[in-house]
Amino acid sequence: MVLQKLINYLRRIFDVGDTASNNADVPVRFLPALIAGLAFHIAMKKPELADRAVMLRDYYIEQFDLAAQEDSCLLYTSPSPRDS
Repeated sequence: MVLQKLINYLRRIFDVGDTASNNADVPVRFLPALIAGLAFHIAMKKPELADRAVMLRDYYIEQFDLAAQEDSCLLYTSPSPRDS
């Protein structure tokens, strides 16, 4: 019998400095969508990158949808005392 151990981990981006003004105010799961969105907006402003804009827009929408779907499966419960 072969046993496998699966390990899931999330590699995070490190803090950019000591001051809070350097940090993006978004949850960690939205950082890939934020970066993809910034790349898309840069491509829109530079004419030589116009051929990549459609690809970057699609990638941005995909990343945003993935991050937004992570909240849909959460179940919040609040403990309450039993009536006996």
